[in-house]
Amino acid sequence: MLIKRPVVNATDNRIFNRLWARVRHEPLVHFLALAALLFIANAVFLGNDKEVITIDVATQEFLIKQQQDLLLRPLSEEEKKDVVEGFIED
Repeated sequence: MLIKRPVVNATDNRIFNRLWARVRHEPLVHFLALAALLFIANAVFLGNDKEVITIDVATQEFLIKQQQDLLLRPLSEEEKKDVVEGFIED
């Protein structure tokens, strides 16, 4: 049984070699490769650990009171929740 191999022209090899010779000396290529390595290393070593933010009751009450004073009306429960979540996101 014969195994068929794809035919590769010598011109294909020469084109690739010329392109590679040109690209490997470009600083932008070096920068992009280094950036990719840094992102990969960051993902591998640090993972997806998210910081836990704890807001005490006094801070929550202060934020809600501040928003109520600004709007000149009491806040609904959903608005209170949004105020605290907005503080966390900031």
